[in-house]
Amino acid sequence: MITLRMASTLVALAPLALAAACGDSEPLGPDPAQALEASPAAVSQEVTALPFHGSTIGMLVGMAPAGPGRCPADHPMLFTYRGQGNAIHLGLFTVEGDECVDPGTMTTGNGRFTFTAANGDRLFVAYDQTTVSFEPPPSPWMHWSSTPYLTGGTGRFQGAEFVDVTWGGGGNLATGEMYSNLDGWIRYDASSRRER
Repeated sequence: MITLRMASTLVALAPLALAAACGDSEPLGPDPAQALEASPAAVSQEVTALPFHGSTIGMLVGMAPAGPGRCPADHPMLFTYRGQGNAIHLGLFTVEGDECVDPGTMTTGNGRFTFTAANGDRLFVAYDQTTVSFEPPPSPWMHWSSTPYLTGGTGRFQGAEFVDVTWGGGGNLATGEMYSNLDGWIRYDASSRRER
């Protein structure tokens, strides 16, 4: 009987002892100081690079002299492309953009492209120069490769970056048909979602 009375007294006093030990904070609520200490560690965690592979098909849709400031003097023409693709992390996407071209050698550079996923999230892709080769005549096909990088992104791709990505493909100089393949890694916060 005495043991039962002591046990019930201890149970009744336990919440008061906990409240005294916690000071001014709520006994069951989080300690704000501990929450602040934990948050920088969570923010500073680096996002892991994920495999990135894809392909595109499309067409050359325009050739014109480049506007002021767009292309260097040795690549005075601006070629414009449109197409579609499929890639890991993007799914089905559209691609549009342009690059600076030397029409004599068909060397290219200063490429600026936008990849737009089905939900509207975008990757802004660029490269500085390409390596170009040609199939022997009478083939109209040329081949190119570049090292692309990201200049920005929207939605889940805000702050994204390419890691060791190569982008290359081919073009038919007679018909304007184009294809390409992308291979490498992408780093982005997959938990981030576009505002709707």
